Amino acid sequence: MRLHELTIKNFRGIKKLRAFFPEDSALACLIGAGDAGKSTVLSAVEWVFWPRYSLSVGDIDFFGCDTRESIEITAIVSGFPDELIREDKFGLYQRRIPGGEHDQGASDDPAPSGDTALAIRLTIREDLEPQWDVIKGDRERKRISAADRARMPVCRVDGNGSRDSLWGRQSLLQRYASAKDAIKATSILAARELSRMALPELDEATEGIPGVVEPFGVSLSEGEISNRFIMSGSSTPAQVGLFDGPAPVSLLGEGSRKLFSIALGMRLASTGSLLLIDEIEGGLEPHRLRNLISQLRSGGENGGSQALFTTHSPVVLQELCHGELYSMCKRRDASTSIHRLSSDDAQVRNDIQAQLRRSPDAFLSERVIVCEGQTEVGIVRALDRYQRGRNKRVGIAAMGVCTSNAAGGNNMFKYARHLVSAGYETCIFMDSDVDYSEEKTEMESLSVRIFDWENGLSTERQVFKCIPDEGIREALRLAVELHGEDSIRDQLSNHGLSLSEVLGNGVVSGDARCKLGHQAHAKGWYKSETNGELLGQVILRYIDNCSGTKLGLTLENLLEWSVG
Repeated sequence: MRLHELTIKNFRGIKKLRAFFPEDSALACLIGAGDAGKSTVLSAVEWVFWPRYSLSVGDIDFFGCDTRESIEITAIVSGFPDELIREDKFGLYQRRIPGGEHDQGASDDPAPSGDTALAIRLTIREDLEPQWDVIKGDRERKRISAADRARMPVCRVDGNGSRDSLWGRQSLLQRYASAKDAIKATSILAARELSRMALPELDEATEGIPGVVEPFGVSLSEGEISNRFIMSGSSTPAQVGLFDGPAPVSLLGEGSRKLFSIALGMRLASTGSLLLIDEIEGGLEPHRLRNLISQLRSGGENGGSQALFTTHSPVVLQELCHGELYSMCKRRDASTSIHRLSSDDAQVRNDIQAQLRRSPDAFLSERVIVCEGQTEVGIVRALDRYQRGRNKRVGIAAMGVCTSNAAGGNNMFKYARHLVSAGYETCIFMDSDVDYSEEKTEMESLSVRIFDWENGLSTERQVFKCIPDEGIREALRLAVELHGEDSIRDQLSNHGLSLSEVLGNGVVSGDARCKLGHQAHAKGWYKSETNGELLGQVILRYIDNCSGTKLGLTLENLLEWSVG
């Protein structure tokens, strides 16, 4: 079973949302800020396929607790059981599978061949009475019963996985057996056997009850009182669970229970299931997570299953492809949007995939600093430490900001543009040794702030131009520590500089500053995140001396953007 399109109106924290899930992937992982509504999306899908008549609804389930506007959740799905599309059921309501956000199809009618879809809508009005219908265009909507919704193989896996190994109305074990037509006959047999079972301990405890109730006008036969399980319909009158040898499966660890539930959920129907998993990483070690994602990606035995899940785990993001990730964000008009992280631009796709492997936590943040290279990433890390150290203030990371290394070149602009379209608040921290005037103008039109240096200057040249003499000597001593005294001495000597003279107490000339900055950039003295952070710490120890310079103003403005 596959979910192709989901529309939500006025449900909990979501005012309105329309999301599309292409057929080319069996996985859809929702990421975004803590209040973006990821779990609400899972609940919406669960509610629209709710398999029972009753649904616990309250005013708090309406957006803003305003019941004047109805809750409306619509899901378009394919891969449902054939009995649902008989003509006396919903055969006349079959529609084509939607083609996505840019689909401009003029008709909902299905193509002459190929799979078809059904659109199911849940409406909850002010009276709090839920109503489920199958809809299609202008055709009069048709009610879909709880029994028919129960035929839809949709299951939510949550933290209460212990119930799924017990026989019960809401457990996946029971739904799995029901799908094989085994549960009803077994329940009746068990109920009849239990109804004949003697319970001597209870008989002994209750033998005096006739005398107790007789004064109240209740007449019971003395000596004929006994206790038995009561058979009521076909329900099993006692809790029964699945055992592995002498131990109940319900006592497995959290991760094992989750995997048990997911495994059963994928086998609910021959056409495949739709699994809803909140925080997929819960209770699972990295190797088990990777194996689970691989299993889910296969779509089950026939490839027809789909998994919609949320995560806050960098491990999960490292294992996923760009086309399997959907970023959620809440806009100022209270609408919520979902954007697939994939891109039509092959270079952007490659950049995103590289970032998922290299720094996946960037995609789990709300705001991103796109850094041109490793040195800039390191300087931002130093800024974060500096901010946390000032009067114990909150640092950059605590404000939901992460860095992302664009690894140089003008691809950083495409990458930043794509992040903005996916709902991330984005800025760029870069050097200015290459002229990107047009690209910078475009970024500013997209409200992407640019933090850079004087025209023609790399980060290293800007640093050596602006920090005081003692700061230059400290930065040079850092280079010696990182790369060896002989190496640095030879590099400076080739450009007419004496290492010992620069490290002395004299004034560092403008020409020497320029040559030091050039060498630092050309030879990669600080070209790593670790070394860039060490350089950043040197800069920030002298930041008050840089007030009014391009170096000082840029870092001050970047810090203000990050924590503001």
